[in-house]
Amino acid sequence: MTLRRYGAYCLFLGCCLFVVGVAFAEEVKTSAATAASDTAASESVGKPDDILAVVGETNLTRAQMSKELEGLNPQAKAQFDSKEGRKQFLKQWIDVTLLENEAGKAGLADKEDAKKDLHDVTVMMLAQEYIRSQMEKTKVTPKDVEEYYGKHKNEFTESDKYHLFQITVKDASEAEQIKKDLDAKKSFLEIAKEKSTDNFKNAGGDRNFVALDEMHPAIVGQLSVLKQDEISSPNNIDGQFVIVKYTEKQTGKVKELNAVDAQIKKQLTEEVSQKALEELKTQEGFKIEQANLEILKKDKPTPEELDKTLCVIGSDVVKISAIMGDLERIPPMFRGQLIDDFVRQFCDREVVKRFVEKKFDELSKSYPESAKSAKRRVGIKALIDERIGKKIVVGDDEIKEFYTKNLNQFNKPAQTHAHHILVETEEKAKEILAKLEKNEKFEDLAKAESKCPSAKEGGDLGSFGEGQMVPEFDQAVQAAEINKIVGPVKTKFGYHLIRVDERKPAGTVPLEEVKDKIKQQLLPERQKAAFETLLAELRKAWPVKEFSEKL
Repeated sequence: MTLRRYGAYCLFLGCCLFVVGVAFAEEVKTSAATAASDTAASESVGKPDDILAVVGETNLTRAQMSKELEGLNPQAKAQFDSKEGRKQFLKQWIDVTLLENEAGKAGLADKEDAKKDLHDVTVMMLAQEYIRSQMEKTKVTPKDVEEYYGKHKNEFTESDKYHLFQITVKDASEAEQIKKDLDAKKSFLEIAKEKSTDNFKNAGGDRNFVALDEMHPAIVGQLSVLKQDEISSPNNIDGQFVIVKYTEKQTGKVKELNAVDAQIKKQLTEEVSQKALEELKTQEGFKIEQANLEILKKDKPTPEELDKTLCVIGSDVVKISAIMGDLERIPPMFRGQLIDDFVRQFCDREVVKRFVEKKFDELSKSYPESAKSAKRRVGIKALIDERIGKKIVVGDDEIKEFYTKNLNQFNKPAQTHAHHILVETEEKAKEILAKLEKNEKFEDLAKAESKCPSAKEGGDLGSFGEGQMVPEFDQAVQAAEINKIVGPVKTKFGYHLIRVDERKPAGTVPLEEVKDKIKQQLLPERQKAAFETLLAELRKAWPVKEFSEKL
């Protein structure tokens, strides 16, 4: 039994460790990192055969718990170093054992419809064991860590920290009024206590010092242009409107080696793991069709595009269609940023799967526990699918009711869609403007001349609300006619030529546009409640005795 099977418990809570998909390659790498890490966890003193709990007729002993803890990756294991942490671990272990006992009793992993899942999970676990065995041959030493730190100190500079204050409201017009009140020197603290809806309300909006890498990108963008004690415009963040200011800034400094040695060790271990995977790719005759990756960035590839080759592994051709099911988990707007890592992980998985498939019998004999663990995993997954996944649904009527009762969550402010070209001098802007007046294409000139990151998109800024841009730019956009170029407009970034493409008035997002989002919000809540009910039922069927005082 392994608490990594506790992923079944997390299946409906967002972890999904039993989906044999994108997470596969990362699990392999995590297993490798575990093998290369120190396994010494702080444990209470006691005899190995001490019984810590009894679930039905199953005894959970201290020796088993030690083995379970050693099987976790360092980040997970750190959560259970204290006595309270070990108590939490024991509770979770009991839950997994309840699920396992019930699944075993029902023989769910032996059913015909579980065969493919069982085989796939067995392959995954054999891959983990194989990679782990390879990684044990190459351990990362303290000297390796020290040398890396000496050469890469700049990587371990702490982010700047800001003493941050914020006010969050759900209505755009309310946010604008609050902004006006704050500009009129009304108390930030009092307004936050009275009107803010976030967790910092009672502290008057005071979030204390917050590092830049812990903030939402929209807030980071505001802080980059705000002066100390200056009030930001409202930021539309996931349908809520956030106003911020900062009162003090702390410049980041280089962290000491003892604060980052575990991080470096993990990074170096992952690099060794990736090197092992790259060597396996070469051995298995892996080749990727780089030119076809652009297809993956499209919202709806054509059937002909789906039939194109993603990669070749030996004599096997993996088509674009094979990755699409996993890719659908990533919203189209983020695919361009994530596609390289996503494809790498997918291909790593496919290479390792084929290697294990070829060596299946040999590896099964070398790692017999993998087959047993896979069977337990599949049984628990099948149990949760049967008792929760197939029964707990969110209907259209429930979604509509939630939408109707919470319309204020779905308000959207007026939006403007625009393109721009940013250059350093007014003369350069006028030169480009003259070309535009001769009907040269705006997007082509933006790609060639603009120094803004949006240049690669032809100067496309997407849609944004009033107040989200610097004041001079914002004023020019609000006054511009549709499709008429304005500028040069001077801001602190340089000189802009702007073309407003479209304006959308404020309103409520239609139900159809947020239907899936509402479902994604309601379904986990229902599933979690159903899961707790299932555990309560299993505790009656399989009586539990817990001896946490021995921890």
